[in-house]
Amino acid sequence: MSRLKNIFWIFIEKFGLIVFSFATFYIFAKYLAVKEYGLGVLSIAIIEFVGVFFVGLWNDPLVRRESLVLESYSAVFWLGGGAVVIIMPLFNIAVLLITENSELALLTSIASIKVLAVVLARPFVAQLRRDRNFKLLAVRTLIGKILGAITGIIMAVRGFGALAVVSQIVVMEILALFIMLWGKAELVRTKVDFSVFLSISREGVPIAVRQLLSSSMVRGTILVMGFTTSTTMIGYFSFANRLIELPFGAISTGVRSYVLPVLAKRSQQEQSIGPLTSQLSFATAFFLFPVFIFVSILAPPFITLFFDGKWDSAIPLFQGIALLGGLKLFVLYHGIALVALGKSKIGIWLEIINVGVSLLLIYFLTLEYGLQGVVIALSAHLIFDIIIKVYSLKKAIDYPVISYLKNLFKMLISGLVLVYSLIQSLLFFDSGICQSTIIAFLVGAATYILSLVFLRFDSNKSIRLVLIK
Repeated sequence: MSRLKNIFWIFIEKFGLIVFSFATFYIFAKYLAVKEYGLGVLSIAIIEFVGVFFVGLWNDPLVRRESLVLESYSAVFWLGGGAVVIIMPLFNIAVLLITENSELALLTSIASIKVLAVVLARPFVAQLRRDRNFKLLAVRTLIGKILGAITGIIMAVRGFGALAVVSQIVVMEILALFIMLWGKAELVRTKVDFSVFLSISREGVPIAVRQLLSSSMVRGTILVMGFTTSTTMIGYFSFANRLIELPFGAISTGVRSYVLPVLAKRSQQEQSIGPLTSQLSFATAFFLFPVFIFVSILAPPFITLFFDGKWDSAIPLFQGIALLGGLKLFVLYHGIALVALGKSKIGIWLEIINVGVSLLLIYFLTLEYGLQGVVIALSAHLIFDIIIKVYSLKKAIDYPVISYLKNLFKMLISGLVLVYSLIQSLLFFDSGICQSTIIAFLVGAATYILSLVFLRFDSNKSIRLVLIK
């Protein structure tokens, strides 16, 4: 029952985030010019390159730590926060000097407040994750999100442009931090030990690099497009990506919160986590892989309907990103498993090379093909990312690669059958957006289930693992 409660509160938190994020996203898309939205997203992408690294550096090591826990909390809060206060102003000066864009530099300076708030909140979030207090985590996040969303919406409607996009995330993180400080301030009142801080940081470096790599394709794409295209093109890309990132980001952060402590505990007890990681991957994909396919094929008419054709140029890109989001589910837990094992260094250079080559591809392909080049480059990156993650986990533990590949093949075949059935249903039942969508959904769902049954995909074992582990 406690496991179901944890899953419930994770779901409430992440579903609530999707709802409020989509509300603000919709207002931004309606009230901001494509160029304004692109500028706001670009400033956030620049600043979060640093923010993601800091979070990875100290977040998971605090969850995994077995000794000197309170000293670790104080060290990260005071010394980590101090490091951010020193580094971020220098970073923003560099942005101004490199871009010679005072408006962009101002926006990144404001967005830097988010980085500080996120770092200061790490000890409190880590303790809640260790205690599996997902209810308080959900409440804290949702309160911050609600007030942040209200701030962003008001500013967008009143014509603040790109500043509305930045202000939303800053307000959210500040309020979430204050909620943590209100009831848990004693966690960071112990002695500050610099040696403990160094120990945590050393442990977190490979984790931080890996997390930076996992998110650098989106942020890196935005930055590269800043050199090769315009803020308008960045706006189209960000719009398409955001529609997919909202649900996928909620899913990935939610399962990370729940699965990492489970895998870490099993690894510390010297229990094999290879089969569990594989089964959890396919249990998640069983439910969510078809969702991304449904969205890719069925959503475009509704984008035109809801946004008055303003963002139609982003629809082909949106469809490609949606399909790629579904494929990411097949390695959703592999990086988490390496963190739980304390072996995040394995395969990290391969991932760095993959990201670097992919960003180079984006640079040259966007110069030649525009937004289509982005889809090609992101597809190539994902294919190699799946190979690298499976290889890395196999190198770390006895991972069932053959079983994984068999299940992956079955799921991909079912996905192709689903895509074909949806396209044919839309062509055959062309009777209005809503009716065609409902019929296509029902036909697609039935076809997907039948194809998995025909291919003898064993979903029962995978689904049970989600609830009992």
